[in-house]
Formats: sequence, structure tokens, C-alpha cells
Amino acid sequence: MIHPPAPLIRRFRALALLVTFVGLLAAAPQVLPPAIVAARLVAAADDPARLADLRLSEDLTADRVAAEIDAALADGDDDLAASLLALADDRAVPVDAGRRAAVLAASAGGVLRTARSFAVGAATGAVDDGASLAGALAGDLVGIGDVRDLGREGWKLLDGQEPDVLVAGLSAAGLAVTAATWSSLGAATPARAGLTVLKAAARAGRLSANLAADLARLARRAVDPATLGRALRSGDRAALKAATRADGVAPMLALARDVARLNGRAGAAAVADALKVADDAADLSRAARLADRFGDGTRATLKILGRSALVIGRGLDGLIAWVAAGIGWALTLASASAATGRALARATRPRRRTRTAAPGSRLVRPVAAA
Repeated sequence: MIHPPAPLIRRFRALALLVTFVGLLAAAPQVLPPAIVAARLVAAADDPARLADLRLSEDLTADRVAAEIDAALADGDDDLAASLLALADDRAVPVDAGRRAAVLAASAGGVLRTARSFAVGAATGAVDDGASLAGALAGDLVGIGDVRDLGREGWKLLDGQEPDVLVAGLSAAGLAVTAATWSSLGAATPARAGLTVLKAAARAGRLSANLAADLARLARRAVDPATLGRALRSGDRAALKAATRADGVAPMLALARDVARLNGRAGAAAVADALKVADDAADLSRAARLADRFGDGTRATLKILGRSALVIGRGLDGLIAWVAAGIGWALTLASASAATGRALARATRPRRRTRTAAPGSRLVRPVAAA
């Protein structure tokens, strides 16, 4: 069996390794960019502001902003249109002068609507915007709103219906916070405002199913059902306050402060949007941190990205796969580079030529000159 010469084998191996190395380099544009993006997203998993920044860099385009502004103006949602404009300016995304003027004109025409919203919020507790929140909060700060809402749940109980545990719990906790607000000269106002927003959203059915379940669990820990039932039947305000469990109120108040912070940074409409996509209290805390970064542009960020502005979500497995692919590519490239270098060095090494002495003669080394 004839074997190919060793030099030929070395050259063939070197050529094969070189082709592999070049192929890995050619695959870099397909592997590296998504792997780098995935790595950055995974690293920002616990930082909603950074996560949204990264995702907006891909999703927020001039065409998308123009389309969303037109849709918001057509729906009469000037608050969302203004938020989109604020986000575009923050991200240096161009908006044409015509759309910019239309947004400013729509925002300037809401004085009468603001007064009407305040009155509706004070009378019914419904919260749709900042003005209605101010009205609802004015009623809750004197306890009227909480007593009114607890009274509604009491009538349900007397009629044989199932009371809304969440609304009742938020109202009972609100009565306790109202007293603390006055005694602390307003220090507890953020928590009081947050409870008002949550209660209005719960009553209007604006909470996501998962968030409503999570808040109901917190409400059951914050309120003694037996005491609350007796208080609802008697209508005794002191008994309503006594129904609140001090040790169970703390998580609810922390949540209420996050909601108040979100409202203060981005407005009541942004809170409503966050309540639709949040799954639990932790998501609302992330939304508050998002509002710290984007301010007036928070609502637009939630509109563009949805729940992915707060969490990575179900795409985490895919992102980790891309990160693993990038690491695997880098390790393979390093290994192929080293192997290719060694193979080329062996294949291109000059052959040693050996001299043989003639029969009967001696091979004499030349003597170096002195």
C-alpha cells in the first residue's frame, strides 16, 4: 500500500485548517452581533431602564414614532402623543414639524377636560388622568372615598353578593394611611396616592389577571376578613380601621409608594398602562424604575415595547442560546487559529538537506578563521 509523502499530508492538513479558520471568520457577522445584543440584554435583566434602552435602540424608528403619534391623535389620546414626542426627543429620533405642532396643539386644548376630570375623580373615585387622580385623592385624604368604597362592598355583602376583597382591602388600608398622612403632616401622602390609584384601577377592572390575583393575596394579608365583615355590616368607621392588620399592610404600602412614584414621574395614564402589563408587585416596582429614567416618555416606552420594557420574558432561553453560540464561536476560532498557525509552520518549514561522504573519504568540517 502506497502512502502519500509526509510533507504532502502536512500541507493538506494545513489547507483544511485554513479553510475552517476562514469559514469561522466569515460567520462572524451572522453570529457576533446577535450574540453581543443578547449578552447585553441578559446583563440588563434586573435593570428595566437599561433593558428598555437596549430594546428601543432597535424598535424606535422615525417611521414607528410617526405612525404611533398619528394613531394617538386619531384616538384623541393627546397624553400618549405627547409622551411619544418626549421619547422621540430623548432618543434623538426626528419628528416632522407638522406632527410636532399637532401634538402641542392637542395638549394645549385640555383645560376644560382637566376641570371635568377632577370633579369626576372626586365624586366617583375613577382615575383616568392626573386631574381625576387629584380629585379622587382629595376625597380619599378626608376618608370620604374609602368609606364610600367600603360602603359599596358592604351593600354587596348585604345583598348576598361576594364583595371585592381587593377593593375592600385597599380601602381599609387607605383609612389607616389617611390618619397617618394627617398626623405626619403629609409624609404618608405618596402611599395614600398609590392606594387611591390601585383602588380605582381594581374597581374599573384595569389590572392584568395575574396582577389582580397578586394584589388580592396581599389584600387578604392586610385585612382581617372577620373584622372587616362586621365593620361592613355596622358601618362603624373605627371598626373599619381596626380591620387592618398592621403587619400585613407594609408590603401593600411599599407597592403603593412604587405606584405613586410612577404616577409622579410619568402620570396617571402611564400607571394605567403599566397595570395592564404588570404581572405582580415586582413588575410595578420595575415600572417605577423605568419612569425614573424615561419620565414623560414612560408611557410611550410601554406602548412601543409592552411588557418587554420591564422584563426579558419568554425570550430568555433564546437570548442565552445566542450568548452560548457567541462563546462557542469565539472558543472555536481561538482553537482553529492556534491549530492553523502550527500546521502552516510545519507545512512551510524548509527541508533539511543531509550530505553523505564518498566511500573511503572523511567529511572534514571547515575550520573557522582565527
